[in-house]
Amino acid sequence: MLRAAAFFGTASAISFYLLHFDRMSAPALGLVEIEGILGLSLAPMLGCAALLLFSGSYLRPLFGQTPTRPAPRARQPNQAVAHTSTFTSNTPGHWSDDAIAAAKEISFPNGARLTFDPSRPTPIHLHLEHAPPERCKRAISLLGQWIAGVPTP
Repeated sequence: MLRAAAFFGTASAISFYLLHFDRMSAPALGLVEIEGILGLSLAPMLGCAALLLFSGSYLRPLFGQTPTRPAPRARQPNQAVAHTSTFTSNTPGHWSDDAIAAAKEISFPNGARLTFDPSRPTPIHLHLEHAPPERCKRAISLLGQWIAGVPTP
């Protein structure tokens, strides 16, 4: 915003000089034509724009309108990450059976449950029923941690 104010201030000063002290040069004649089309004096308009931009950049912090990022929320001590179960493929059988068994050991928060239906295109479904947003985030993060621990076949 300060750069734009500096640009308009410089343009105002140059147009003022050209229109009042050097009226016979080619740029000054072009500015006179522009003033005739607009019906207003060009130098004061550019000066007002510079003043508005300059004052706006300095008045904004006074009124608390500075763009701020929300502070990162610290994890509360009672919100410990729940234990996600991991599995090893030491047992004979299909890898998906081991993954499903490991998923059943995850303790999801109230209102969240995980279902498996191998007949559907996406066999894993996380159901969130009447859960507040924080519980939903926790359940989704637990599901993500479980998926990250599933080895590729």
